[in-house]
Amino acid sequence: MKTKYMSTSITIDDIYKLFQKSQEELDSRFAEIEKRLSKMEATCVGVINSKYFDDLTNKRDNFFEDILVPSLYDLFADRGMNIQQTAQSLSSHRMRN
Repeated sequence: MKTKYMSTSITIDDIYKLFQKSQEELDSRFAEIEKRLSKMEATCVGVINSKYFDDLTNKRDNFFEDILVPSLYDLFADRGMNIQQTAQSLSSHRMRN
């Protein structure tokens, strides 16, 4: 049985270059992961900020509906104006001539 030997030998420099190349590839992959995580974080922050703003808006709306509107009925009644009906979230879209 014949055994073939490599015609060139592997040196420490060859191993060092191999490790260096592996490290560069790893660094590149980590950079890509960091980039993706940053995008995900920005998206999450946007969603959280949006939810926070929505919560503030809902609290403001609830304040108006629960506290101010009933007081306005009394205020108008004191001035002789009888309010029989109200509408919430009313909008109008008129065509321009």
